[in-house]
Amino acid sequence: MVGHELHLAQRQGMDSLTVVMFFVLAVVLFPFGVGPDPVILARIAAGVIWVAALLASMLSLERLFQTDFEDGSLELLVLTPMLPEAMVLAKVAAHWLTTGLPLFHIGGSIVCGIVPLAHGTTLVIVSPAGFRDPTSVRDMWQIVHHHRITIMGTVPTVFGALLNIPVGNADISSVRFGFTGGAPLPREVGKALMKTLGKPLLEGYGMTETTSFVTMSPRDGEPAVGSAGIVMPHCRVRTVELDAGGQILRDCEVDEIGVVVMGGPSVTPGYVQTQYNDGAMLADGWLNSGDLGRFDGDGLLWLTGRAKDSIIRGGHNIDPAVIEEALHQHPAVELAAAVGKPDAYAGELPIAYVQLKPGAEASAEELQAFVREHIPERAANPANLFLLDTMPQTAVGKIFKPALRWDAIERVYGELLVPLAREAGLEITVAAGASDMHGTLVTISLGNGAIDGQLRGQIEVLLAPFSFKFELLSHSTRLNRIKP
Repeated sequence: MVGHELHLAQRQGMDSLTVVMFFVLAVVLFPFGVGPDPVILARIAAGVIWVAALLASMLSLERLFQTDFEDGSLELLVLTPMLPEAMVLAKVAAHWLTTGLPLFHIGGSIVCGIVPLAHGTTLVIVSPAGFRDPTSVRDMWQIVHHHRITIMGTVPTVFGALLNIPVGNADISSVRFGFTGGAPLPREVGKALMKTLGKPLLEGYGMTETTSFVTMSPRDGEPAVGSAGIVMPHCRVRTVELDAGGQILRDCEVDEIGVVVMGGPSVTPGYVQTQYNDGAMLADGWLNSGDLGRFDGDGLLWLTGRAKDSIIRGGHNIDPAVIEEALHQHPAVELAAAVGKPDAYAGELPIAYVQLKPGAEASAEELQAFVREHIPERAANPANLFLLDTMPQTAVGKIFKPALRWDAIERVYGELLVPLAREAGLEITVAAGASDMHGTLVTISLGNGAIDGQLRGQIEVLLAPFSFKFELLSHSTRLNRIKP
């Protein structure tokens, strides 16, 4: 069994020296009587990690982690031996932390794994399936009560769902603060959660490529809900303007929105598939996050969206967060996401997807009317709003926007092509998805009918205004990703 666990840990991204550390603690120390004092154990853990880091550096070992790109493709990146250990501080803290992130993810293995263990923190794994088990959300307040949790750590989507679960008779007074990351936390969700907890909510920002958080809300500072916090020690974060070649042109001024770039000992030296380094790995060790943000006068970082998320309507850039924040103010909305749908005239039009709270009722028309009253810029009003039973999410609880973009493409192309197919007596299906070659590929299937030259020409004319690569097939390959 021990051999299996070692092999599994190595497959999930931990290097062999880190695995040895866990082996020593779990297999060697605990069989001897009751076991060591928790404080002593924490110091041993921290010491072993540092020794492992030193040996790893001497041996020039590297570890690989998988990350997901906006188009849904998967890439491997290199983390040098000292990166995770650089985030560990040899300080003991008597904390109990909830975690449910998968160990193949940087959040599960490092942020909610090695780092808190080295601090002497007790990890409470909410379920074998982590936060993806719906019972873990249902029972969260009782988990806090039973284990006297001091740090409530989870992703924003879980915190949003928790607001629908009454605290009831659970005693949650042990909580000292909550913390979250992985995706922006809607302000309304953050405010409501702090009211429920009666304690601060810390929001952090980082990527797999940076090993852990590079910014974090000050634990003892004034709450700034929606901010990603201040830059952490040993990390470098800037907001910059990029030139046409994607290189840094200048630093942005205070409150000026720019591209967020990061540097420091925790930043990856690059991807295994070196073609992904272009545009991501910049000169002098800077990493292009692809995120947009601004620093205010207090040094707080405010994320304003993804560079790729920006909806460009007739040359006007629209921040999806403007739409999403407005929708989150509606009492029936649990999750909201805005993306751009292809438009022959404007290039893109904003649309929104919404998942309602359990038991809540609201029509798409009602939500559209609500959002029109709360969005300050007219161009950002969503052209369409679709209700989903379940919002597509990644393994760590982020809203998976590529699936929404693909759905938007499928809807637009379907509206254009279905009348044409009916005239030809054919059934048509449209499926959009990720492509290593084209970014997004649209597959158009015309049942079992033959595609003659005239029909192909008509389809090409209808789709000429759009930039997405498409292919025509004579058999159905429909992929049901989203069921509104």
